Amino acid sequence: MPLNLLDHPLADHLVGQLRAKDTEPELFRRQARTLTNMLVLEATRDMRREPYEVETPLAVTTGHRLAEHLA
Repeated sequence: MPLNLLDHPLADHLVGQLRAKDTEPELFRRQARTLTNMLVLEATRDMRREPYEVETPLAVTTGHRLAEHLA
């Protein structure tokens, strides 16, 4: 499996706050959750999608869903 690095200014900022010894526990948890969400988005970037029809309150449009079920 290839290694992908998340090279993003916001990720750098979050990691800096996580490393700081004076970061309060509540802020640490919040920043860790934000960074985790970013990592999940990056890790799932290449997942296959398929289009499907979605009826919105205004019109029918095309949405996308994952082509494979997650375990």
